[in-house]
Amino acid sequence: MDFIYFLFFFLKVGLVRSINNKKELLLLNLILMFVLEKGIQKLQVMEDSKVVIDWMKGITTLGNFHLSPIYDDIINIKKVINKVTFMHVFKEKETILMTPYQN
Repeated sequence: MDFIYFLFFFLKVGLVRSINNKKELLLLNLILMFVLEKGIQKLQVMEDSKVVIDWMKGITTLGNFHLSPIYDDIINIKKVINKVTFMHVFKEKETILMTPYQN
């Protein structure tokens, strides 16, 4: 029997001096570690950062060497999970999805 997990992560990260792509990668790393720990084998990631999606799909390469350790961790975890797909979601659609979770 296949189980479908809908994971929605809305996180206010306190990385004020950090660049947005770093925040996105750190959150993606956290999600993938959670998925790996739970034994989930299929995951669809919906992300509003086109840059991050393109990195994950291999369309563009990571140009910031400061982000390489996080990126490398994500790629290694992704190899262990059976199927991970990435989809770009526009900010407006993300806002509609997040509305019930905001306080």
